[in-house]
Amino acid sequence: MLPITEKEVECVTKKLKGKFSACYGEILEYVVKQCAKFIEGPLSHIYNMSLNSGMFPEMFKVARVKPLHKKGDTYNIENYTPISILPIFPKILEKIMYSRLTVFLNKHNIITEVLNGFREQKSTTTAIQSFIERIREALDCGLWAVGLIFDLTKEYDALNHGVLLDKLYAYGVRGIINSWFESYLSEQKQFVEIN
Repeated sequence: MLPITEKEVECVTKKLKGKFSACYGEILEYVVKQCAKFIEGPLSHIYNMSLNSGMFPEMFKVARVKPLHKKGDTYNIENYTPISILPIFPKILEKIMYSRLTVFLNKHNIITEVLNGFREQKSTTTAIQSFIERIREALDCGLWAVGLIFDLTKEYDALNHGVLLDKLYAYGVRGIINSWFESYLSEQKQFVEIN
């Protein structure tokens, strides 16, 4: 894998929203965005050390979880959804790796066009439009249309990391980079902030 460049770090940092919130003991996103030109060198060095070693830094594995009230009784824990707030420096590295992995998967035609999640210009709306179109096509041909819809509550909690790493390996993400993803997925820590 090619080294992460200072330009990549700068581009991702400049695209940050510039929020005034931060994880515990963390520098504000707004400050990091304003200092992008000064920190891109040290950050790219740290990120490359992480990639070259196949290890995601332990200090990057801590997230602040804030319960967000959805609806109903505020005293019922079921009416809250957990929102993870990541520290800014691992967030930048994640965005770089997401971009690189997406380029790799697209270059090798690994992602099917019918996948709508987590892709540019795709959404739940495009998924619904595609679903309706397939129903129309079936009905126009005199066929029955059947849809199975699953509510995968907490789907990310149910994701098997071993299966994911095996799939990445099968798609060509191997060696030290596969080890890096394994390190990234393991031993994540979190704490809950209330009030």
